[in-house]
Amino acid sequence: MDSGDETARTSAYASWSWTRLCFFISGIFFGSFVSGMLLRWKKPLLSSNFRALLGYQDSDSDNIQDEASGEEDSASLHSLDSNIIQGSSLRQQEDSAWDHPPPESKSIITEGSYKYDVFLSFIGEDTRRSFIDYLYHRLSEEGISAFGNEVELNRGETISSQFLQAIKDSRIYIVVFSRSYASSTWCLDELVAIVDCYKEMKQELFPVFYDVDPYEVRCQSGGYEDAFDLHRERFKEEPDKIYKWKGAMTYLANLNGLTLDQEKGEGIERIVEKVSGILVYKFQKIRFSDKHPESTERRPSLKEVNKYDVFLSLRHTHSTFIYYLYHYLTKKGFSTFKSDEEIQKGESIPSQVLQAIKDSRIIIVVFTRDYADSTSSLEEMTTIVECCRELEQTIIPVFFDVDPWDVRLTQIGPYKKAFVSHTEKFKQDPLKIQKWKEALTHVSNINGVHIKHEPEIEVIGKIVQAVELRLRLTSHNLEKLLNLEDNRVLVLGIWGMGGSGKTTRALALYKRIFQQFEAACFIKDLSQVYGIGGATAVEKEILRETLNEELPDVYSPFEISGLVRKRLSWKRILIVFDNVDELMQLKELAINRLMLGMGSRIIITTRNRRILDAYEVDEIYEIPLLNEDEARELFLSACPGVTNYDYYTELIARVLEYAGGLPLAIKELASILQVRCEFFLQDLNKSFWQHTLNRLRTRPIVEIMKPLKTSFESLDEDEKEIFLHIACFFHGKRGDYVIQVLNSCGFFAEIGIQALLDKSLITIQNQEIHMHDMLQDLGKKIVREECAENPPLRSRLWLYEDFNIALRSKMERNKVKAIVLYEGTSTSKHEYLNIERLSKMRNLVLLILYGQHFSGIPTSLPHRLRYLLWDGYPFSSLPSFEPYNRLVELNLPNSRIKRLWNGRKNFPRLERVDMSYSEELTETPNFEGCPSLKRLDLTGCTNLVQVHPSIGHLKELAYLSFRDCDKLVTLNLDHKCKLSSLKVLDLYSCKNLKNTDFTGLPNLEHIDLGECTSLSTVDDLLGLWQELYPLQMAQKVVLKVLTMTDDKTVQKAIKAVADIFGVEAIAVDRKEQKLIVIGKMPTLAIVKKLKKFGKVDIISVGPVKEVKKEEKKEEKKEEKKKKEEAEEEKNCRYIHKFQSSARLLW
Repeated sequence: MDSGDETARTSAYASWSWTRLCFFISGIFFGSFVSGMLLRWKKPLLSSNFRALLGYQDSDSDNIQDEASGEEDSASLHSLDSNIIQGSSLRQQEDSAWDHPPPESKSIITEGSYKYDVFLSFIGEDTRRSFIDYLYHRLSEEGISAFGNEVELNRGETISSQFLQAIKDSRIYIVVFSRSYASSTWCLDELVAIVDCYKEMKQELFPVFYDVDPYEVRCQSGGYEDAFDLHRERFKEEPDKIYKWKGAMTYLANLNGLTLDQEKGEGIERIVEKVSGILVYKFQKIRFSDKHPESTERRPSLKEVNKYDVFLSLRHTHSTFIYYLYHYLTKKGFSTFKSDEEIQKGESIPSQVLQAIKDSRIIIVVFTRDYADSTSSLEEMTTIVECCRELEQTIIPVFFDVDPWDVRLTQIGPYKKAFVSHTEKFKQDPLKIQKWKEALTHVSNINGVHIKHEPEIEVIGKIVQAVELRLRLTSHNLEKLLNLEDNRVLVLGIWGMGGSGKTTRALALYKRIFQQFEAACFIKDLSQVYGIGGATAVEKEILRETLNEELPDVYSPFEISGLVRKRLSWKRILIVFDNVDELMQLKELAINRLMLGMGSRIIITTRNRRILDAYEVDEIYEIPLLNEDEARELFLSACPGVTNYDYYTELIARVLEYAGGLPLAIKELASILQVRCEFFLQDLNKSFWQHTLNRLRTRPIVEIMKPLKTSFESLDEDEKEIFLHIACFFHGKRGDYVIQVLNSCGFFAEIGIQALLDKSLITIQNQEIHMHDMLQDLGKKIVREECAENPPLRSRLWLYEDFNIALRSKMERNKVKAIVLYEGTSTSKHEYLNIERLSKMRNLVLLILYGQHFSGIPTSLPHRLRYLLWDGYPFSSLPSFEPYNRLVELNLPNSRIKRLWNGRKNFPRLERVDMSYSEELTETPNFEGCPSLKRLDLTGCTNLVQVHPSIGHLKELAYLSFRDCDKLVTLNLDHKCKLSSLKVLDLYSCKNLKNTDFTGLPNLEHIDLGECTSLSTVDDLLGLWQELYPLQMAQKVVLKVLTMTDDKTVQKAIKAVADIFGVEAIAVDRKEQKLIVIGKMPTLAIVKKLKKFGKVDIISVGPVKEVKKEEKKEEKKEEKKKKEEAEEEKNCRYIHKFQSSARLLW
């Protein structure tokens, strides 16, 4: 298409869009005018039309009179015989009359005049666990307030005032007659009160006959007759009570009601629909927008993917439990196939059921007490087990009124009789019986849902949650990010570590939405397809899946690219590119967002976030690992046989800890640890689990490591080295510490760590670097495989045993680059280790050791050593030095060293020295050969008495600490020093420090002189403060005024300081007698003001960090952006309202 055509097309489209907009606005104003006229002059017409639309029928006056006369007759016991005679004909009319609400003229009720919409009268022992729970739940879902399903109230002989008030405060009465209803005097009293209120206040009243014939209720026959016989005997002295009960029951049984025998689920929906119709003023939206649950089931797809999310295998399809299980599965958006007994007539499985089993991802099997009676159900079960083994589907068993043992052990229990009959019937085919038993045993071993004493509605919720977990759907988040209503072409990136479920979630999302597009394709493992045939192979796959075209080999790559552009341009398409590991794999394709039609979507799954950023995707969704509950559910579903959960609790916790929420690892571990034995071999199984878990740390599972190693192989050489360092040494360590060590070792740590973050190989939590246990095991496995038998030939050592072997080895080809033995691998459990041969490790770059359990000082340290940390170094001096041209850090805290080195030594790259708490150190060495030293920490060197003058020549030194150096007396840092970079000087608790000169510190920002009790009075230092802290510098000054003991003195001191220009805040610590002053003011002025209140000691002076102007600007921008978004959302709501009005009026 040339540019001219494109311009013309754009212009035409714009013109057409403006025409539509103008027409739309005109329609709105015209519609508003017409609706206003109708509401003003045609109100009766609208009312009747609206009532007709809602399904109401107007009743003539004769019908009203007939009903009134019928009610009057039924109230009298003298008319009882005639009512009984008419019972059969009345029952035939009940269900048809149910769907037509009573005439509206019967009563006029204003909104807000009742506390409850519905009052439910029932007897709990018959209906609470099933029918009433479902009905109450459905009413609540529709926003209908119902009284009657609260926690059991105190029921006595007479109805309580609370119930009487609730009856009066309710608009609609629903009385559920069940087999035991008449046995409860409470229910009968309640019934009389309901009928009395109904006659007086004219509310709505209708009966529901639950597993009982209306005739039996109307004439009190059958079980009701027995109940009333007992009442007559009990209430001989109160015949009027019996008379009222029977009259109320007969009266109510003659009203239009609903009889429930089998289809109780549909009956509940009819009740809800009727109530909603009566409460039309409150539920107009429901009548217009809600659909029947079955209507939400998706149409079968012609694509080669699973058509169904769930297959329901069951014996009775008409029970309320099954009805609502199906209802809530479809309501959640899961396409569900319900296996119906009417479909499965005969002993063979119909082809449509067989295909549905194969096309489902999850199969729910509902075991009931008579499940085994049906040979078709047993055949279906066998087929399900075979398909699940072949297609790796998931089975969720539900044990309804049976125990798993009942299903497993067919020779006893409720299934015994059925299998005796089957064995006799199929005695010529014993293999069939054996297959059925094996299938039942297999499924009953799977951890499922056992319905015992919980309300069925709660159990259904658990099943739906289990289905959602198994499907690994995050459709709410992902679909929200896709924003399917947006007509732009959008690209969504799904990012996560290998084995986290990226493909699973993308596929689940694809199956849910692909029917909304003109064409769709899912390119699984694009990297593999690309590796085989390049971009051309991927484009062929796109054409094959979207248009069902197989291209011959005669087509050139150029022609195939042209076909892709020609066939797919301007179409609304959904494409999923799974497992992309290089940007080039996407860039070389002929398909891109610019050529696709409005509303198209591209989904990319990858381990590398950089690819998504470079491809400029619109949204990125990071796959989270499973939490503890989700991981346990997934493990139990994938590990059949764990029937005694409590027995394996500790071991399951270990498994889940090792898997670390990684779905792939959980599934693989479950497949290995499957319990194939019965309960009498549990100890053997437990021992097997323990040995397997112990072995995993040294021999990880290949199937788990494969996708993780793919991520490792995608790294460059430096990134691989950083990955192995973190895996072996630095998991859980602070990020700044790790970066410091890695930089010292010659890596560009910030760049490498960002690469690992982008590829989901590490995470940052609370400023610490964390790596998944599986990735740590992978890294250690890679190092071990460098030389499994000889630790000296490996690049890294982190175990004491391996370090010991390497030190004892006489091999000259030592390849060890890094040794890290933290306190967790302390040598205290072992004999002293001779480290004389440490000098033979000539490739050593990194050495971190803890403890003093070493002997035999080495003659020298490796000349390639860059980073040395030895906490508790046990020797009095360092080994003799080779040229240390590469050493960057020398850290020997808590050591026994007396002197670091004699004379001048050249350390051109040495940046940090930490000798803190080396209590035997008496003097500092000559630092003239350390021009790059930036940090010197001598904290806690309690015997340090002499500081070498060469310390004043360290131009790069920024931090210097003599904290807690008790014996230090003199510190001369006068104007001859070259400490131009020193910013922090810590002299806290140098109690003997007397002779000081700080005039050579031009850029000092913070000094701590707290507890320097021998220091000269502050008068001797005033020149220093005046020189170092000019007026314009923000400072935090902490002073100690020794004589401020009473409140008056404190108040006067605060007032004196507050008068100084620039003071912003003052705080008082009465316990420590400290005064903290913050602001832009001269320290000299504060000290002079406070001197009159007593001796003043300066504890510390330092800068106050101010909020950066850039941060303030960003905050303002963010606030402005939020306001704009809120305004835009508000405008969208107005537009949506106008559009809705226009549609209705049009």
